[in-house]
Amino acid sequence: MYSLLFSLLRYSLFGHVPSLSLYENCDWERLLAFAECQTVLGLVVDGIEGLPADVRPGRSLMMSAIGRVCGIERSNVVAKDVLGSLLAEYRRAGVEPVLMKGLGVGDRYPCPEHRACGDIDLFFARPSDAVKAGTVAKRLASSVDTFYAKHAVFSYKGVTVENHCQLCDFSNARFTAMLDEIVSRELSGDLSSVCPRRDIDGITVCELPPTLYAFFLLCHKATHVIEDGLGLRQVCDWAVFLSAEHERIDRNKFASWTSGLRLWPLAHAFGRICVDDLRLPESCLPFRLVRETGNYELLRRQILSGGNFGRLFYRYKGHVGKKEDMLRTMCVKMPRYASLYRLWPDEARWCYWAMLKRGVRRLAGR
Repeated sequence: MYSLLFSLLRYSLFGHVPSLSLYENCDWERLLAFAECQTVLGLVVDGIEGLPADVRPGRSLMMSAIGRVCGIERSNVVAKDVLGSLLAEYRRAGVEPVLMKGLGVGDRYPCPEHRACGDIDLFFARPSDAVKAGTVAKRLASSVDTFYAKHAVFSYKGVTVENHCQLCDFSNARFTAMLDEIVSRELSGDLSSVCPRRDIDGITVCELPPTLYAFFLLCHKATHVIEDGLGLRQVCDWAVFLSAEHERIDRNKFASWTSGLRLWPLAHAFGRICVDDLRLPESCLPFRLVRETGNYELLRRQILSGGNFGRLFYRYKGHVGKKEDMLRTMCVKMPRYASLYRLWPDEARWCYWAMLKRGVRRLAGR
């Protein structure tokens, strides 16, 4: 089934024509359900359109899938409307947010409206801007969740919005400090001069500079792989971004930053999935790919078995009670860090000890 899925993704993303022999006895119901679990259903349906009618899914199954893709299209329309309203509110407060991933990356897809959209993530590079953004959020929403230090979360017009004051918050404090220093250096001065602007259906937004953006997307995927898991959508995001922006990425900077955070095992494993499975041209990677089979197979297996952000691995996501948190800590999180240690040892080690201390505090009733 995986080869069928990747074949359809290759066609929808980069135009590689699927091999018809793969689909002669395809279990389409299972494949479409799996694609939805990985939040790439819209891309797979686009890929199916490249197949002859006699090997496509039956009419009822195809109509059901198209109906769900129409839901993705409506979600994108709503998200763009909310983004426009948010930008207006922040700009009235004298703040210019930087759009992270999501709609910005999606706009680079061949069919942007078929990329499943999630939250709206906005980054505020200056501490003073983050404070102003917090004030705006409290005015727009009935409640603002500040449980995590790196961002504040609220709902606006039915869409979840995250105001970030950091691009990533690692368990390894040294890595967090290093990334914060990179961001501070790359975004020094007037944001309007260092952050490129992008037009998304008439909405003008600031984005991270291409090299920092590509590195942030790698860091974002890396943290989720170690912590919870992630789906194919996030891998497709990186492949599409690199395809569109590779000529504007500084390979020396990217290599230096990747070495500093010791991300090479994950960078090469993600790169191999992009190149070998999705058929991203290898020249689009901002580094020379090293094919280490063990890491590649481990990462690929985790992505394909876990679903979007690892939701198939365990039931308990987000804020949970004491019992559920203990189960998540002892039965899922700590074994996960151990099993994925080879992909990012310096972060997995710190994740393990942080979660162990959290488990002890829970046992002590604190």
